[in-house]
Amino acid sequence: MAAGSQLSQAPSGGPTTGWRYSDRRLALLVAACCCVSVGNIYLALPLLPQIAKDLHVEVGRIGIVETAGQIGYAIGLFLFVPLGDVVRRRRLIAILLAGACAGLLWTASSVSLPEIAVASFTFCALTVTAHILIPFVMDTVAPAYQARALAIIQSGITCGTIMSRVVGGAIGDVAGWRWVYTIMAGATACVVGLLLVTLPRQAPPKQVGYPRLIGSALSLLREEPVLRWSCLLQGMTFGAFTLIWTSVVLLLTRPPFDYSIGVAGLFGLLGLTTALGAPFSARNVERLGPVNAIVVGQCISLTATVVFAFAKHSVVFVIVGAILIYFGNQNSQMSNQLRSLRLRPDARSRVNMLIMTSTFVGGAIGSLVSTILFQAIGWTGVTTAASCVVLCSLTIGVVSRRLLARPVPADRPAG
Repeated sequence: MAAGSQLSQAPSGGPTTGWRYSDRRLALLVAACCCVSVGNIYLALPLLPQIAKDLHVEVGRIGIVETAGQIGYAIGLFLFVPLGDVVRRRRLIAILLAGACAGLLWTASSVSLPEIAVASFTFCALTVTAHILIPFVMDTVAPAYQARALAIIQSGITCGTIMSRVVGGAIGDVAGWRWVYTIMAGATACVVGLLLVTLPRQAPPKQVGYPRLIGSALSLLREEPVLRWSCLLQGMTFGAFTLIWTSVVLLLTRPPFDYSIGVAGLFGLLGLTTALGAPFSARNVERLGPVNAIVVGQCISLTATVVFAFAKHSVVFVIVGAILIYFGNQNSQMSNQLRSLRLRPDARSRVNMLIMTSTFVGGAIGSLVSTILFQAIGWTGVTTAASCVVLCSLTIGVVSRRLLARPVPADRPAG
C-alpha cells in the first residue's frame, strides 16, 4: 500500500446531495474568517515607513519585517497544514489562530527591528488556517457544489489580501501602526470563537507520527501524476501573475504616468473584481470541468499579458490587463485546487499544502525575476517573459489534457 494511502481519514458526514443552506452558510463563514486571517500576512506593507520611523531604523532595512513574514508563512504551510489530515481540525485551527493572536500582540509591543521581525515570522507562520479550512469545507459540501464553495472562500482570501493593505494603512494614519496589530489581534480572537461555535465536529482521525505524515505528503507527488501537473501549472500561472504585478508599480511611478506610490498602489483594488466574478468562475468550472477550465484560465491570462504589453501607452491597458490577469489566475487556481483536492479525500490537507507551496514558489520566482527584467530590459521584457511563461503553461495544459481528464471519483477510497 502506498505511503500516502496509509494515512487515511474518512471525511466526516460523507457527501450530501444538494447545495444546502447550511453548506452555503459554512462557505460564507469560512470566507469571512479567511479574509481576516490571510489579511494579517500583509498588514506590514503600508506600515513599513511608520515602523521604520518609530523604531529609528533606515527605510532600506525595514523590509526585513515583510520578508520574515513571508518566510514564516511558507514554513507554516509546510509544517502545519498537513496536520489537518491527522488531528481534529477544529482544535488545530483554534490553537493556530490563538497563537497568531498572541504573535500579533507581540508585534504591536515590539521595540526593535530584530524583535518585530521574529514576531512577524511567528504570527505569519501560524496564520495558515485558510488552507486547513478549505479541505474542511471540501469534506462537508457535496461534490457537485464544491466549486461554488471554493469560489466563495477564494473571494474571502482575495478580499483579505487586498483590503488589509487599505484598512491597515487607514488605521495606521489615524492611530499608528501598533494599533493596527492590536485591532487585528482582537479580530483574530473573534474568529477563533466564531469557528469553535459554528464549525461541525469531525470523527476522530487516525493518529500518525509527524515525520511519517510529512513523508507521506511528499510521496503524494510521486503517486499522483495529476497532482504533479497541477502543482506545475499553478506555479507557472501564478509566477506569470507576479511577474506582471510586481513591476506594475514601477511602471506607474515612472514617465509617462508619474503617479505617486499611494496612487499606484490603489490599482491593486482592481483585484476585488475577482471577488465579484467568483460565481462566474465557479459556474465555468462546473460547466466545463476543471481540466478545460484550467485551459480557459490560461487563455485569459495570456490575453492579459498581451494587453499589458501596451500599458506604456495608456492606463486603460493597465486596468483591463489587471482585471483579466486576476480572472485568469482565479480560474486556474480554482480549477487546479479543485481537481487536486478530489484526488485523495483522505489527504486533502497535504494535497492543499503541496498546491499552495508550488503557488508560493512560483510567485516568489516571478517577483524576483520581474524586478531584474524591469531594470535590465524594461516593461517590454517583463510582459514578454510573462507571455512566454503563460504560453508554455498553456501548451503543457493542452498536451496533458488526456492525462488530467481521467476520471477521479470525488469519493474515491484511500488505497
